[in-house]
Amino acid sequence: MKLYDKNGKEIAVGQTGLGPGAAFSFGIDKEEQKLIKEGFYVKYDDFNVYNYMKKE
Repeated sequence: MKLYDKNGKEIAVGQTGLGPGAAFSFGIDKEEQKLIKEGFYVKYDDFNVYNYMKKE
């Protein structure tokens, strides 16, 4: 997950969380919170892999 301010400058993301569904969360330094006050963009480029096995 990448985070950008309204001008397209990348903001460092400390921690992220996903789910359930389309929900997500992210953490940024307190000093950078002012950068998202006027809006921000999120870019997510990943996939989840699930593995199902038959129980014996």
